[in-house]
Amino acid sequence: MSVITTASMFQREIDNGICLLTFDRSESGANIFDATTLRDLDQQLDFIEAEDSLEGVVILSAKKSIFIAGADLKTLLHQAQTGEMRAFIAEGQRIFNRLAALKIPTCAAIHGACAGGGYEITLACDWRIASDDPATRIGLPETTLGLIKSGGSDSERQVVFCGGGETARTG
Repeated sequence: MSVITTASMFQREIDNGICLLTFDRSESGANIFDATTLRDLDQQLDFIEAEDSLEGVVILSAKKSIFIAGADLKTLLHQAQTGEMRAFIAEGQRIFNRLAALKIPTCAAIHGACAGGGYEITLACDWRIASDDPATRIGLPETTLGLIKSGGSDSERQVVFCGGGETARTG
């Protein structure tokens, strides 16, 4: 049996005990994180934690060539100017830590660009599966600016995939 529920940024489908969370900012060509997205993800985690029948979670994107492009740069600029950035980063870390702490297996199904916060949410999952499509590029572009990752979970994850060393060097 399949049950589909749509929140503003996520479609949730339950099929045979697996929760498929599909991220889709319908008003945008890219999936990006802002405060609304984090709030919606937090609400999805409320449901997942309360649903005892679930056996796993898969995070997907509805976009054809972008998994998650990272944080909304307009939001980050505004937060930097108003002093709200630390709170935004702390909230993202709290939510990604919730995802990492789920009692059921989690998997990020990556197709397309996966950058910054998009990469960081995959690190909060137990498993990452990436398509071999040339559009699938994974990295932390902020490292090319001398910045370090700010979101993601506190627990380090081992990421093993072809080109992993290249990702570490070039973002």
